[in-house]
Amino acid sequence: MRDGCRAVAGDTAGTQGVGMSEEAGTRLFKVADIAEALLVSRMTVYRMIRSGALPAVQFGRSFRVTEYDLRRYLEQSPTHGGDPRAIVESILHRSEHHPGPKHHPGPGPSGAGR
Repeated sequence: MRDGCRAVAGDTAGTQGVGMSEEAGTRLFKVADIAEALLVSRMTVYRMIRSGALPAVQFGRSFRVTEYDLRRYLEQSPTHGGDPRAIVESILHRSEHHPGPKHHPGPGPSGAGR
């Protein structure tokens, strides 16, 4: 992959399966959001990624997991009970209400307004 982006622990480039909407295949989740939804630590999610159990894409130093790969992991995992659809929806709901930091422009050029 290019521009500081690479697949980790499985090739997620082919995750756009038959019968899956483009939006669902390209939606990416942060490690922190997955950890919160699964009631585990972020380190546990990183271990799942590094072991290959949960495919992820790395952007620089950050990891993201596609919705498809998260659903597939949840369906195949004996340790994470619950409805995969409900878990994914809880992450989506959380991200809608907490969109993350917004960029605030700085004060401008040095000495401006003096």
